[in-house]
Amino acid sequence: MSTVLNDLIPEIKRSQAIGGKPNLKPWWDELNRLREEYAIDYDQPCDKPTDGSLAPQWVIKQLSDHADPSTIWVSDVGQHQMWSAQLIDFEKPHSWISSGGLGTMGFGLPAAIGASVGSQRDFKGRKPVWLIAGDGSFQMTSEELTTAFLDHAPVKIAIINNSVYGMVRQWQTLFFGQHYSQTNLADGDSKEGGEFFDVPDFVKLAEAYGCVGLRAFTEDEAIDAINKANEINDRPVLIDFRVWKDAMVWPMVAAGASNNEVAYRPGTQPLLHKGVDDGDQA
Repeated sequence: MSTVLNDLIPEIKRSQAIGGKPNLKPWWDELNRLREEYAIDYDQPCDKPTDGSLAPQWVIKQLSDHADPSTIWVSDVGQHQMWSAQLIDFEKPHSWISSGGLGTMGFGLPAAIGASVGSQRDFKGRKPVWLIAGDGSFQMTSEELTTAFLDHAPVKIAIINNSVYGMVRQWQTLFFGQHYSQTNLADGDSKEGGEFFDVPDFVKLAEAYGCVGLRAFTEDEAIDAINKANEINDRPVLIDFRVWKDAMVWPMVAAGASNNEVAYRPGTQPLLHKGVDDGDQA
């Protein structure tokens, strides 16, 4: 990388000296227009949970609003990863850790532990670390709660629990006629003695590893749990947020489509400057 940059930077400077810097104002004007006209939000009717559960976007926004400005944010892989990138207010550099487009489910907890331990070494005092994970991705490496507890890494874990593999379910909803296959983790149909049967019970799982476990079904419970978690700094703490399983991530690009076909919402493709039929939602 350094070799490439050493060759590239002088060439860029030479080109700018000959022709001057390009006028980027028209491009920035277009970007700002798109940002204003197609702002990231979750206030549309299609974003409102129909089952009384929490909106996952709202949960992530509350995590951001109630966090210490020095917080290091880590995401696992799934819908929550995109919502986190869109909605968290990053105030400082070196505060966002994600595996990007690699799709490495289970990345989050080990990365959060590393961030917690590393921040104590590299900064003056340990920084708070929030991990945002899905119930599916978290189970790929949940056993590392042992490492977090034994190594005194007080990570704070937000499980965005929609009881499904949300990203796959979104594709099955949009492109496969709502034929759901191998995506339900615990959709409420499982009953034992008339009660909802959690697979797993994340609160009990956290407690079994010596961590603090909390759960939130309502907005008031969510705010209370976030405040409690922010006050706990002697061990890991996990919050099981029960969110709507049909929430969707936007914008998105359908398989086989080019980036200029990105859909802002169902039926809206800004870069094509035209809508699409409801049956072809992306």
